[in-house]
Amino acid sequence: VRDVDINRHLRTLPAFDALIRNRTRSSNSILTTSAKINSEINENIDNIRYRQMKETETLLINFNRHKMNLDDICTNYKQIKLLANCHESLDWLYDKLSYYFDILEKCLNDPIYLDHLTQQSVNNQYTTVNSNPIISTLNRQKHVQHKYSLLKLSHANLEIFSNAMKTIFTLSYDMLLVLYLEIRLHCFYHLSLLFRNHSHYSLAIDTDPDENILNLNRDLSRLQETLISSLGDQKFQYLFQGLGSFLATNLIRSSKRFRRISETGITKMCRNIFSTEQTLTQIRTIGGGDAELMRAHRYFELLYSKPDEIIGILEEKGQEYTETDYINLLHLKHRSFPATDFDLK
Repeated sequence: VRDVDINRHLRTLPAFDALIRNRTRSSNSILTTSAKINSEINENIDNIRYRQMKETETLLINFNRHKMNLDDICTNYKQIKLLANCHESLDWLYDKLSYYFDILEKCLNDPIYLDHLTQQSVNNQYTTVNSNPIISTLNRQKHVQHKYSLLKLSHANLEIFSNAMKTIFTLSYDMLLVLYLEIRLHCFYHLSLLFRNHSHYSLAIDTDPDENILNLNRDLSRLQETLISSLGDQKFQYLFQGLGSFLATNLIRSSKRFRRISETGITKMCRNIFSTEQTLTQIRTIGGGDAELMRAHRYFELLYSKPDEIIGILEEKGQEYTETDYINLLHLKHRSFPATDFDLK
């Protein structure tokens, strides 16, 4: 993940932070602290939503730099599965290296620990080969000294080992971040196709979900099938967590791309959102994905209301969207339903 802003945002999100913290603990520690982590997340839901929105805005700025085509996303699910498998393999390798690093570090800091390990490895060998205890002891000492000379243990060598481990760990979780971005890139691509055909919503004759939304739902389901068998449950949930927020923000921000929208078009958009909401529910997303998509649903439903009614809802229930979102909504309302139309209703 080469973009500095995106990398920083992704790594500072609570979901990724919790994933890394759990990764570095033992399984028992994870179980004992999971309730505490969930409590922290629930207590800071507004803060999490804000950070997810900032992340989404950063992604949208980068994704919008050029017109996206099918070649910009990975449609080969075997390659996506391969990347997930590579991540898990490197994560496993890091675990094994960490185990041996801890042993070497103990040996460097405490020579007695190395003596003990080396002694255990040669005790049986020299006891059975030579029954003379004096000769056996001398042989053991020579073997231990030989092990010392071969090991060449030093702080410099451990530092090299440690840096190599950090590289493996970073590469492993960069792969996970690439998968995280790839899923959102797929969502952005399908939604961009929807808004390229914005004229359909001013002349909509049916309220069935858009074909681009159906393609998005099929794509998400296929990604789920591909990744769920390759990744652990926590990592799988991390990839899809916050996806509802990403989709909702994208839908709301892109509403300004509609030149006009009819009442049938509004109904069609609401059914688009409901269709994707059902797909996310089937994927078993966490972190309020359904609730976030309902924000987008309510946003487009406001187009059924008159401008003064929208202002009344804002005064009664408080601000749910940004000032820019409300301005875009009122502009779209004005373009789609001129003031004279309201007077006739």
